[in-house]
Amino acid sequence: MADVKPELVSAFDRDKPRPFCLDELAKHIEYLQAARITNGKTAPLSATEFGKGFKSILDKLSVLRHDLRIHFLMENWTPTGASLSEVLAQFVGDSAEGSGDLRILDISVLPNGVAGPPTAALARLLCQYKLYQSPQERRRDPLLLVCEEAHRYVPDRCEAEYATAQMVVRRIAREGRKYGLGLMLVSQRPADVESTVIARCGLGWSFG
Repeated sequence: MADVKPELVSAFDRDKPRPFCLDELAKHIEYLQAARITNGKTAPLSATEFGKGFKSILDKLSVLRHDLRIHFLMENWTPTGASLSEVLAQFVGDSAEGSGDLRILDISVLPNGVAGPPTAALARLLCQYKLYQSPQERRRDPLLLVCEEAHRYVPDRCEAEYATAQMVVRRIAREGRKYGLGLMLVSQRPADVESTVIARCGLGWSFG
């Protein structure tokens, strides 16, 4: 930590998406996290020590990277990839180009345990986008996040894979309206949606 510049630490925002390479992540786990520093020298852990935790992490990462259903999420980032502003424009449009007002992110084919992270990433991205707008921009550019089948990715269960999505959706339900960001939860099983989020929402019923 001695090499980290204080200005970089103070400027760090955990809610701002930062691109990284999955190959580098795997190598970091294998060669730096799974290592021991002795007398200033780095040496790999024994096979037994490595197998106690690090191997399972790398194995899980490998399984995810080979899952064709989420291949678009697990591709390696490159410096020539889309910038943050270009990614954001895909969801909120570009007023200069007069693009449409509706964006649909279809994650229905993803398994329940994987649906939470992209939901959390999108919700955090929209939340930060509205947070940094001026009051005039918020009034001119209101957003409504509609979560179809909400019980899939913000369920009323305390499990690690849903924690991030629950936290950010809870924040939008609590604070989003003053920033011009609304939230609509759609579910045929409202009793299975995270109870704190439900408590912040007005309930409406539709039968068809």
